[in-house]
Amino acid sequence: MPAVAPFTVDLAGLVVTFTGDDPRWEAVLAPRYSAFRTRRAPAIEVALTTRGEVNDDATRAALRAETPEVAVESGAVVLRSASIEARLDGAEAARATLAAPLDRHGVDALVRLLLAIRSPHSLLMHGALLVEAGEAFLASGPSGVGKSTLAALCGERARCDELALLRRTTTGRWEAAALPFWHGRPGGGRLR
Repeated sequence: MPAVAPFTVDLAGLVVTFTGDDPRWEAVLAPRYSAFRTRRAPAIEVALTTRGEVNDDATRAALRAETPEVAVESGAVVLRSASIEARLDGAEAARATLAAPLDRHGVDALVRLLLAIRSPHSLLMHGALLVEAGEAFLASGPSGVGKSTLAALCGERARCDELALLRRTTTGRWEAAALPFWHGRPGGGRLR
């Protein structure tokens, strides 16, 4: 099969290009990441290698239940679980690899790792991000307390309802940016 065309996204300022060994990767990436597509030059290129398929709900649930572990091996940052293996050759590397089943789970896990490593002075937060007139509000809390409901009630002001990046600026202020998890779309502002 021909390789997938480059799929480039801007994740709160971290530009990542995905390429792969299977054209179906684009269909896996599109639902979650399309709103974040960009033509900007990537900081990191990720080569995707297909390691099986996910054809039923039971397999999908088992995949999502896996907890990847992170280790440093011979200078490379490695993310590994029973079904995925990602490698970033050093924190400043411009290339990474991901071998995973044809599903967004492995990509999502690698994206979280890349954001944690490559976004200095920042925090990944589980929460709903709302933006009004350039100011951002983050409702954080455990699953099931109403973050997604709040985001749904806020309509266009809601930017994401799962994961946001908080970044401390050089002036000491905090900014928040939406990430493409659950119902995410680009946007953010100064954290209020």
